[in-house]
Amino acid sequence: MRAITCARGHRMVPVVEGLYLCECSSYGRLTDLKGAVDEGRAMLERGGGLEHIRQQMLDAEEDARKKRKLGRGDRREAELKGMKHG
Repeated sequence: MRAITCARGHRMVPVVEGLYLCECSSYGRLTDLKGAVDEGRAMLERGGGLEHIRQQMLDAEEDARKKRKLGRGDRREAELKGMKHG
């Protein structure tokens, strides 16, 4: 999944389905609902703040990337072991 960024280049954080927030803007179908953005920002603050949540997202993505890379390496080693040379 490609990261959603605002016009200033900040990475958006998904708060709930249909609402993404960054330091300066909001995105999604819920942004038009009265109070949704304010409530979303309050939820982020209760969760440790925007930067904390964003860092957790980046850490999780890095872990997933490492697992994918390890998985590809394991498959490649299995393919090489299965090949007959000669």
